[in-house]
Amino acid sequence: MELYFLNKSYFLVKSIDFTSALSNILEIESPWFIKEIDTHKGTKTINIFIEFERGTKFICPNCEQLCKVHDSS
Repeated sequence: MELYFLNKSYFLVKSIDFTSALSNILEIESPWFIKEIDTHKGTKTINIFIEFERGTKFICPNCEQLCKVHDSS
């Protein structure tokens, strides 16, 4: 596991093995993936950022057809 310290209480966790293990635990499957994991030592929290692969289509709740994502922010 690689740790990237940004300051005394905040660091990023970057590890293929850790990310894979966490994906398995959380049952994250394609087209979804863990983009980033960061931890905050002071509050003892872990933030996991999950995204989907670019170009993925999802079922529209209105028309029930596969549609491109226009805004995911």
